Amino acid sequence: MQIDQYSKELMKSKVPFESFANSHGVQVYNYHANNGHFEDNTFINDAKRQKQGISYCGVNAHHQNGKSEKCIRDLQDYARILIIQAM
Repeated sequence: MQIDQYSKELMKSKVPFESFANSHGVQVYNYHANNGHFEDNTFINDAKRQKQGISYCGVNAHHQNGKSEKCIRDLQDYARILIIQAM
């Protein structure tokens, strides 16, 4: 979990994420991200050192990351249902 949206926090979360992926036999070859902090030189330079690629989503192109968007939508729907039931 990141505490804030700064590049320092992003880099602190990149290393454990890749270690977790490696422990499950997954090698990260490419990141597909939004333009936010993933466009920062620190992240890009680290990805280059690790021989990883990076591509960016288009604006409002939710179809480019379908699995994540579906998961987010499901969580929002479940939260909405729980709030309505609590009322």
